[in-house]
Amino acid sequence: MSTQTVFYDSTTKEILYTVMGDAPQAQKDAEAANGRSWVNATSSDVIPTNHYYINADETGIIKKSEFSISVSPSDGIRAVDETFTLTGVPEGTKVYANSSLLTTMNSDSSLVLTATQAGIWRLIFEKDNYFQGEMSLQVKRRGE
Repeated sequence: MSTQTVFYDSTTKEILYTVMGDAPQAQKDAEAANGRSWVNATSSDVIPTNHYYINADETGIIKKSEFSISVSPSDGIRAVDETFTLTGVPEGTKVYANSSLLTTMNSDSSLVLTATQAGIWRLIFEKDNYFQGEMSLQVKRRGE
């Protein structure tokens, strides 16, 4: 296990970069002058900055969560005018279909989508402190 100094944006708590060991005080002071903060963290590996975020009390790091979203039907295939039901979508998640924002989830955690045109729908799920999620749904023409 080794100590690393993790520098982050004080407002967003987004990790900007890490330094192996305890960073020099001059570096910490220079970052503070630019509105950045730091925390020391212990890890057996180099901390990948895009996999972690700073905890609420700013004393350590937390690994981002992964989405656990289910779709019905489980094969992700429907015909035009049929519906898909997605469950397990956390509140506050932004749901995109083919790069267009569909909705921001409320506390219900389920989403019903009606297939309006044939093709592949690429869904993207985004939420703070989560890895980006992705799912593809196939919509067939009527009678296929």
